Amino acid sequence: MNVSLQYAVHYANMDDGAGLESEHSVAAGVLKFARRSALPGLLAARFVEQYDPSDWGANGPGVVTAVLLRRCGLGGLPLPPSHCGDFTIFGSRRFYGVPWPEWRLLLTPAQRDTVLERVDASYVVHTWGLHISGHSAPPGSALYQLAEQHCPLALAASGSRF
Repeated sequence: MNVSLQYAVHYANMDDGAGLESEHSVAAGVLKFARRSALPGLLAARFVEQYDPSDWGANGPGVVTAVLLRRCGLGGLPLPPSHCGDFTIFGSRRFYGVPWPEWRLLLTPAQRDTVLERVDASYVVHTWGLHISGHSAPPGSALYQLAEQHCPLALAASGSRF
């Protein structure tokens, strides 16, 4: 699940690009390409060549990172926010203000203000569904507050199991 903090019209006007998940990888969660971009074909070819059913990270961020490192001539790690022609590699806070190793912060009421500050300029808050599934967002947590503000229908429909 992702919590969208910006209107869809903002996505239409967003530069083609992807977001850094960390200084070591470009995530596959948000990708935008121009109609004639060569990047989707390069990503698909890399995915087909090196698909590993036992390694989720290699199939998502691993593919995107490897293709962009090669295509854009990036100097390696750590990866900075950058541009590659008309393609933008956005900083991690744009989509991944809470890194996956810290996903529990989304559910911790005592960390609410810290999380909300970190995601304030984000287009989307990625909630790391693989990790967060099976857990509930308690009232007072950042995820619960974000759902109240941006996803009230989903929150209401979830009953006590949000």
